[in-house]
Amino acid sequence: MKNKKFLQLLIIILLHFILSGCQKEAKTQSEHSSSLQNQPSLKKLTFTVASDAKTIQPVLAKIEQAYKSIGYKINILQVPADRSLKESLENENIDGELLRSNLIEDQLTGLIRVPVPLLYFRCIPFVKDKNIKINSVDDLKNYTFVTIAGHIALENFISNLEHKTVTTGEQAINMVNEGHVQIALMIDVIANHCIKKFNYDIVAAGPPVLESKIYHYINERHKEILPKLSEALKEQFKVPLNE
Repeated sequence: MKNKKFLQLLIIILLHFILSGCQKEAKTQSEHSSSLQNQPSLKKLTFTVASDAKTIQPVLAKIEQAYKSIGYKINILQVPADRSLKESLENENIDGELLRSNLIEDQLTGLIRVPVPLLYFRCIPFVKDKNIKINSVDDLKNYTFVTIAGHIALENFISNLEHKTVTTGEQAINMVNEGHVQIALMIDVIANHCIKKFNYDIVAAGPPVLESKIYHYINERHKEILPKLSEALKEQFKVPLNE
């Protein structure tokens, strides 16, 4: 009899602890859920960028962090460079262009430059034949060369020179390596990434033939965030990333 009562008491005590634990866990989950609901949701913006931007992933990450710090989550659409510009200017669902040279600002109707330089734009001739030396844009007349379509600042600069265009930096570097052209005229950070990726024996043939700075551009309908965004980008980019 005593054993039976003891067993009943033990069962009651165990049930008490189990129920207390369940109630505590339920309360914790409720508090956690409430906390998540009370957190402000990030506003969303969408930007285009040239597909070769994947070669400068640290830049994209810093821009994302800058937006996050002012309460925004950004969606980055990586497309060919010429399409990136077209979409940012004409598509009302696009909120600006992530990266573009300030040399073509007269063509960026409806976009506002965020006044923080993110990268240096240095167009350099890259060659496999190390006997080729390019000291100025005029020297390009003597050789076959390729550029990336949609890099408008460069296209405007060499519009009077015969040349080929491709969609990506990898295609341009491969054309040089395979002997289809003698020179790839490219932004140095993109070229260096491609050369390293394929382990090609390709080098710069001279100094930059064109230089500028790369900035972030937002649609003018978002001009109210310009002061906060400028400060956030300054925190991320003390100096242009490839200075």
